[in-house]
Amino acid sequence: GRDRPAQPAGDDAKAFARRCLLQRVVEATVDDCDRRGVMMGSLRLGPEDAKRSRLAPPAAVGNVAADDDAFESRLLARGLARLDDRRGGSDEWTALEAAARDAKVGLWAHEVEASAQVAKAPAAA
Repeated sequence: GRDRPAQPAGDDAKAFARRCLLQRVVEATVDDCDRRGVMMGSLRLGPEDAKRSRLAPPAAVGNVAADDDAFESRLLARGLARLDDRRGGSDEWTALEAAARDAKVGLWAHEVEASAQVAKAPAAA
């Protein structure tokens, strides 16, 4: 096991990925790999599976366009991912992330909780 704490909304993102990707046709593209072996790229759902995925419970914010088969869009719209500063993203992805942040869903809800706890903490004298 790992001794590091879980990422905010990590369990939700994992459950969502399993629901959308397991036993589905996907195309994985690796664009880059860093020194630690972390691969950066994209996942695209096959046409039938993308359609099925859109029929899943909708995101609270940021509707994903009907012709968008990029799994990243679905994660961003639900606040289950954030854009990587090293990679950037399209204007659409930036808008999806901003909508999720504004609605305080997914990992953005956890950031609100964390900042509220910090604000309530007594100041060091």
